[in-house]
Amino acid sequence: MGLQKAPIETILQIVTVVWYNKKAEIFKKFRGERLTNLQERLKSFLEPGKSYGLVVHNIGYAKKIISSLSEWLGLNDPERSIIVHPHNNIGIDEVRSVIDFLEFRSFRGFKTVIVYEADKFTEEAANAFLKTLEEPPEYAIIVLVTSRWYTLIPTIRSRLALLRLPLHLEDKLNDEFESLIAFWNYEHLERLKKGDFRILKDVREIAKSDDELDRIMSIKKLLEEKLEDRKAIIQLANELSTFSDFQLMKIFSKVLAWFYYSRKDFDDEIKLKYLKICDNIQKSKLANFNYALTYHTLLLGLIAEHKQVRQTEEGFDEAREELEGTSNT
Repeated sequence: MGLQKAPIETILQIVTVVWYNKKAEIFKKFRGERLTNLQERLKSFLEPGKSYGLVVHNIGYAKKIISSLSEWLGLNDPERSIIVHPHNNIGIDEVRSVIDFLEFRSFRGFKTVIVYEADKFTEEAANAFLKTLEEPPEYAIIVLVTSRWYTLIPTIRSRLALLRLPLHLEDKLNDEFESLIAFWNYEHLERLKKGDFRILKDVREIAKSDDELDRIMSIKKLLEEKLEDRKAIIQLANELSTFSDFQLMKIFSKVLAWFYYSRKDFDDEIKLKYLKICDNIQKSKLANFNYALTYHTLLLGLIAEHKQVRQTEEGFDEAREELEGTSNT
């Protein structure tokens, strides 16, 4: 049996924008709130002696909300707060640092633990943190921030009071792609509004850059230029394969997911097939990819499906012309 047509919400979820299930049982809900109201509501819900799971569309937006409460949470005071910003995984060393930090109370106020991208816990680290999450000190607030709630292991989810924080993009951007970039990373919003990014000329420059937004927009431009040229696409895959750069692959998969999603001529079954591959790259905690195989699979899939659609359209055109010729005869 073929895959049923998927609604746009389903596809966007796989692209990595989290569209929350409104039927899920949650501890608190934030709906229709502006930024200032969200701040006040968050302050009223967070209590010492509890552990929370803060679910957001993207981590950048969570950082903005949390930083606006930095004075109340004591985030500028190393005696009162500890913040975990993982690069790849959250390992046992980070968990031990948090446990040691919570061993004693602070006389300057309650303590705060913020763990961004909590879905990056290794299994060992997650298990080591369970007891602390279940019975946090009465003088501490623990907040695990994630955009992938169901990627957290069940034993962690069950120990957290769940808060969902909606993202409101009140500013209009140039196109749907830029809006999606802001959903992925809210920190890019102001630069997107100003057009403050560079288009890098080739793969080598993109690989060398440490600016995520420049990388994203440059990869999009490269794909737009090369999509109609099979040889150019293969060459692009070959060039990308020379860089064993996990972050570059994640960025590339985000942009390519957009190309699959936005193609009006691909049916949803094709979209879901490749978007799932892109999403698995986003969810991966380990950089154990065959880079060459992955790049070639995604890029060749894009041009193969594109070619197939064109051939189908050309076949329809030929059949239509033949039918019209028969009718005239």
